[in-house]
Amino acid sequence: MGRIVDGRFEVTNGILNMALFGGWLNKNYINGYINNDKFSRSRAVLTHLTQEILSIHRFPGFEEYYRSTYGAKIRVVYKELDSKDIQDAKDELEDLYKHTQDYLKGKYPSKSSLILKRSLNGGEQKQVANQLLDQKDIVEFESNIILSFADYNFLGSYNSKVLLEMDVPFEQILIHYDSIVFPNGTSGEEKENEVWVLNKDPFGRIKQPKDNFRFEKLSRNKNDFPDFSLPQTEDFWGYEEAYKKHRKVWDDPWVQFIIKLRKKMGKLN
Repeated sequence: MGRIVDGRFEVTNGILNMALFGGWLNKNYINGYINNDKFSRSRAVLTHLTQEILSIHRFPGFEEYYRSTYGAKIRVVYKELDSKDIQDAKDELEDLYKHTQDYLKGKYPSKSSLILKRSLNGGEQKQVANQLLDQKDIVEFESNIILSFADYNFLGSYNSKVLLEMDVPFEQILIHYDSIVFPNGTSGEEKENEVWVLNKDPFGRIKQPKDNFRFEKLSRNKNDFPDFSLPQTEDFWGYEEAYKKHRKVWDDPWVQFIIKLRKKMGKLN
């Protein structure tokens, strides 16, 4: 159930290790949370285990987007897991969380929180854009249950136009990069001073004063908040959105003109 190596927690459970750093399961290779996490399969496991041990629940309709978008891909990989597999992984993550808390209290005995930074992703940027441009006192956005922050970050990292600086209580820190053993072969770029932060709000909302945000070259979003749009890449589009995009193509006036023209020319039945 995990072991302590030079003050750091070394993950020994196969499922938890796979969820964090990548590995094989049922002849499927799972990238791992820190390795681009294809189809959110690692995030799904790590989030489920975290919700179980810390009793984090989302209100219906405010679930994380990937649960519906990638549900089929997640299901096919994990369908052979049994309750003991899940319980063992959950027990080790609980030990890891407790170790993280002990580390933070020992490292920072006079503090109860850390100042951490996050480069907002595309969906989050869309939500805060109008609020920041309108200089709203409190800016809010919806996001996942587990979020990547860092104790060192800068505006423009990951090509993000918005940087959030937030005071995070210890109890909302799931994992700290300095309290966990990274497997051999893990690059410095993957470690990235990363701190895994918990979003416990039942609606997934994060609310922060406008002064906690820095931004540049931010464009006004056409849709008002909340606009929890999915990232603009094919992998993230659900069937409904794909259908909308398909319909937009065929409804385009130029496309309709070409279709009618080819019908008149007898080249289209």
